Amino acid sequence: MKAIQPAAIILAIAVMAAASPIALKGKRATANIVMMPLKRNAMASMLNPNKPFQRRQDTSPSPLTNHETLFTVEVAIGTPPQMFQLIVDTGSSDTWVDSTKCETTSCDQRSKFHPDKSATLQNMNKDFSVEYGDGSKVTNTLVRDTVTINYITVSGQDVGLAKVLLTDVKDTPGAGLLGLAFQSISATESRTFTDTAYDQGVITNDSFALYLPPSGDGEMTLGGYNPSRLKGERRNIPLTAQDYWKFNLEGFTVDNEDAEIEPHQAIMDSGASLIVLGDIAVKQLYSKIPGAKHFDGPFWSVPCTASNTIAFKMGGFEFPIPINGTLLGLTEAGSLDCVAGIQGGAKDEIILGLQFMKFHYVVFDKSPPQLGIGLINI
Repeated sequence: MKAIQPAAIILAIAVMAAASPIALKGKRATANIVMMPLKRNAMASMLNPNKPFQRRQDTSPSPLTNHETLFTVEVAIGTPPQMFQLIVDTGSSDTWVDSTKCETTSCDQRSKFHPDKSATLQNMNKDFSVEYGDGSKVTNTLVRDTVTINYITVSGQDVGLAKVLLTDVKDTPGAGLLGLAFQSISATESRTFTDTAYDQGVITNDSFALYLPPSGDGEMTLGGYNPSRLKGERRNIPLTAQDYWKFNLEGFTVDNEDAEIEPHQAIMDSGASLIVLGDIAVKQLYSKIPGAKHFDGPFWSVPCTASNTIAFKMGGFEFPIPINGTLLGLTEAGSLDCVAGIQGGAKDEIILGLQFMKFHYVVFDKSPPQLGIGLINI
């Protein structure tokens, strides 16, 4: 999910921390390309299309606070390694983990990193805060330590140890976040994990790819991509900036009918569940779907039987998604209308979150700076 510059994003999905040998769960495609599993973590109240859609309690008006699914990866921090699941987030650049330094009750039931148990930890004697689009804020102490994701081990990786967690996390027990955007939006100007792996020669390409299917667990590939996850061709989309994974969204079609908008900056964000358009664009989109209605705030509903196809235009190509693949739940019990996962409310940038990425395999290249996108091979 998109961070507020120069920060990061939202929370993580938890696992226990343990000082034990690292269990390698991925596999190598080549000496410098490694594939590893991602764990699907679902928000049950938002997932069942046969049950009423529910906002989580105390949700801010921001459209970015409603989560359907988050994907996490197992990360080992310190020596000996302490294991955590961290959210894979291409909408931010800082990595942080819950720690025994946390001073707020929000951390009480969460797994924690023990800095005093790591022989390789360096305290940088610097505190920093990251603030998110939903108003959440995390204050961290900056350290450097050894970090391993499957076969990929780097030394001296910047990690924030959470001290103050100002957010409601009762529905999202978590351990932290792995930021994978660009260094320029890091709160501490830190290199990301993939950058560090590239700098230290562990991978030969500063790139990674995400397979985040509509159901089941996913896959992250470091140092390249997995061609077997692509169905058809990969299309390369140039970036317009090197802060977020930002590109021009040129418009969209609904059932092959153009709904052109002025070229708009958009972000590919694995930490956001939904697709967030500007209010004018979202009205154009739903005006072309029979039976679509404004539901509440930035949300819209469509008939649960809707079968329209929406195609987003970027780089001169079109990338389709089925509207019935985005449904979040009924507008109310017994209704024939469902809340759709494409909503309004975008201000500066459009967000393409998991509602787009579950239908498209995405390769994130930093050299040259581009996105490689193709239909997902399920």
